[in-house]
This record gives sequence, C-alpha cells and structure tokens, in this order.
Amino acid sequence: MMTELVRRILGSLPFTCGPGGMKWNTLGRCLDPVLRSSVPGLLSTRFGDLRIDQSHDGQRVLSYSFHNVLGHYEKSDLARLIRWSAGEGKTFVDIGANLGMYSLLARECGFETHLVEPEPRHSSFLMQNRNQFGVVHALGMSNKLGELPMFYEAGNSGATSFLETPDSQMSEQTVPVRAFSDVAIEGGFGDVDKISLIKIDVEGHEPETVQGFDRFLEQGHRPMIWAEVRGARSGRRPRSYQSVMTTLSKFQYVAIDPSRWATVTLDTDDLSQRQVFDLFFVRDDSVAKRVIKAMGSGQIQAAA
Repeated sequence: MMTELVRRILGSLPFTCGPGGMKWNTLGRCLDPVLRSSVPGLLSTRFGDLRIDQSHDGQRVLSYSFHNVLGHYEKSDLARLIRWSAGEGKTFVDIGANLGMYSLLARECGFETHLVEPEPRHSSFLMQNRNQFGVVHALGMSNKLGELPMFYEAGNSGATSFLETPDSQMSEQTVPVRAFSDVAIEGGFGDVDKISLIKIDVEGHEPETVQGFDRFLEQGHRPMIWAEVRGARSGRRPRSYQSVMTTLSKFQYVAIDPSRWATVTLDTDDLSQRQVFDLFFVRDDSVAKRVIKAMGSGQIQAAA
C-alpha cells in the first residue's frame, strides 16, 4: 500500500518533524495530492490502532508520517526525562497535549496518563483513542473557572492558543477552562499524591496555567513541572518565563534549563533574549542536582 510505503520511507529519514511548523505543512502539501484519498481509518502503531479522521489536516499528516513524528518526540529531552522518571504508580499530566505523542511515550513507560487538550478536534482524536492515550480532559487550564475563545493560525495546527496574534483568527465557539488545583483536588487526575510529572505547552497561556496550581501546591504537592515558556523575542506573551518562575519560586521550586542541564534564576543573562524555550522545575536543590547529573550524563535508567 502506498501510504505504508511512504511511512516507512519517512521513518528512515535523517530528520524528524513535530506537528505544526514549516516541515509539517510542507509534508502535508507534498503528500496530500497523492495520498489523501488512500488514508486508512485506522493507523497501526506499536501502541495499538489509532482512529484517524481523514478530513482533519493534522491527523491526516500524522497518518503519513507517524514513525517520523514519533521519532521527533522520542529524541527530545522531555522524552528522556519521562524515561528517567517513570515508575509504577506515577501519574503524568499532559497539559496542552495536542496529538498526544508525549502521553503515548509516558504510558508506554508505565505512567498513568491524563491529557488536557481544549482544541475540539484534537481532543476528539484523543478521546476516540483513549484506550491508547489515557484519560482525556477536553478543556483548558487557566487560573479560574470559565470559558475562552481559541485563536487559530493558518497552517499551524500546533499553535492554537487562548491569545490573539496579528495572524490568528478567533473561533466562533468558546471552550471550558478550569484551574489545575480544582481538577486535581477533586480527583480529576486520579490520586493526587501520585501526580509526579506535569508537562505544560499552552502557547503563551502558561502564566495563568501555573497560577492555577496554587491550592494544589499549598497542600504540599511538588511534582516535577516541564513548561514551555517565552522570552522577549516571542511574538506571543513575551517574557512569560518571568511570571512562571516567580509563581513557582514561591513554593521553593528550582528552575533548570534543559538545553544545558544547569540551574537558572530570573537574573540569568540570556533567558530574556530567547524566543520560545523550555524550563524544568523541581522541588529543591537536591533533586535538581540528581536530575542534572543523570540527564547531563545521559544516565536515564534510574527513577527519580
């Protein structure tokens, strides 16, 4: 079958691409004329069969290039961290799950997974395939209960946000949002004491998302938190890293820059000048030293 042959070829390429962005869009434009009519309703993967909506651009391109996309995630620092920190009885909360690749990897490593995704077609895909992904929450995280419109950027399904940009279009419908603390304390993410790793990728809404952790953190919970943040060069919510670091520092969290596996503070010179980057937060200096030693040296087998 032509689609399977293309998957094999793309899976063997020396580069990978994640959902959204230039590579993803180019791939879709090149392959759609040839393969669109032959996209199967089920995509066979090592995690099980995934139901694909052929009319959805993101799911369709995923069906063309699943192994290539998965390789993009498997090689990431967050995937290495997931493998290092995995253990029986732990929960991974994927805030801004998109198409759920990190949750697939986390579940394979033994985590119980909870995926938070407000974009309706993404959350529908995840819910149709919840046997593979885990528990799906079709809502967004913020600092209070409410509803918000979503803003879409043409040609970039991975950049949907609660924040408007010059190139975005507002959705006609709103989506529900809740504070992380409310969902967690009510038991929405399972046993609250088992939440050990949280990923946040919310396209500029990270300050409000982290503010919504307050009651949860006040109860003494200190899971590891991986957050995509923004520096001064970002066109969406510039310097959001400052708000995230300030909020979490009130609960004694230590920030680590995973691009060099070193601790950073608000005064670290180059953070402000970046565009979009990741920060990793742990509960204290002793955990920070252990993570840096393991991740910096490539020793990813021991659990945190």
